[in-house]
Amino acid sequence: NSRVEGLNGLSIQANGTVNIYDDAVIYNENTYAMTSSCGQINIYGGTVQSTITDAVTLTYSNTCGVGKYNMTDGTVIGKNNGVVEGYQGNILTMSGGHIIGEENNGINSKGTTTITGGVVEGNVYGLYVNGGTTTIGDDEGSISIAEPVIKGELYGLYITNPQQMTVNFFDGILKGQTFGHYNDVSNIPDRSNIIYGYETIEGVNYNT
Repeated sequence: NSRVEGLNGLSIQANGTVNIYDDAVIYNENTYAMTSSCGQINIYGGTVQSTITDAVTLTYSNTCGVGKYNMTDGTVIGKNNGVVEGYQGNILTMSGGHIIGEENNGINSKGTTTITGGVVEGNVYGLYVNGGTTTIGDDEGSISIAEPVIKGELYGLYITNPQQMTVNFFDGILKGQTFGHYNDVSNIPDRSNIIYGYETIEGVNYNT
């Protein structure tokens, strides 16, 4: 087991790579748990948590590129947001694990975001899309309505301006107390429709 705590969080720069495995814990009470301006964050397990703000932030550097994030397992918990993409060049891929934004959103998406598995949830929106290209699921094989799960207390998926970004919804389920999603998605699989329903979670009704 390993645990990393510090005043300034774990910063990845100069095209570095940080891999988080198994029972590792990255924890911060003062700022972001992790930030990447031009490095690669790979989360294969463990826990990444900030108890004061966003757990993970991705930005860019004029000298070495953009921050990238890949997640296959583990848990990311931010007091504000779970993961924030601050630049349209950022790349986020998620095939498993759990991302939580305790007071705001699970993921703030602005770059190229691909979520094929796992759970993303926020206290406001599960997935907040404000630019770039976002893909939920993949357009191959049979359609899954079980995963990924995008859940928000207001909307599961919130698209700020569908005319200025691309949002593909191929697999999974969107859950929100107000509605599953806000604004229209760009693409769904051929010969398919979005099915609407509701689900009761711990006594609270969610539209799906």
